[in-house]
Amino acid sequence: MLKAIFLVLVCLFGAGAVFALRPAESESATGQAVVNSGSKADRLPVGFSDDEPKKVAIEPVRIAPIDESKPEPAKRKVTSWHWHAGKKIIRK
Repeated sequence: MLKAIFLVLVCLFGAGAVFALRPAESESATGQAVVNSGSKADRLPVGFSDDEPKKVAIEPVRIAPIDESKPEPAKRKVTSWHWHAGKKIIRK
């Protein structure tokens, strides 16, 4: 058990050292970010339309009430179907 804990601690310290000592890739030595302008060259220009959106009159619609009078289903006798009972219960 002690060997496993020691192995885990060594791995954690090693991973922490790797992340602490790795160089920062996104910034140059002067501290300014490097901009790759070539990657934005393939974008199409954005064309804005001068047309104003059309205004349409909206008429409110009334929803008809739903008829909820349904006949009640016939009452059935509930029989307990426990898995221990097996074939002892006969369904009528």
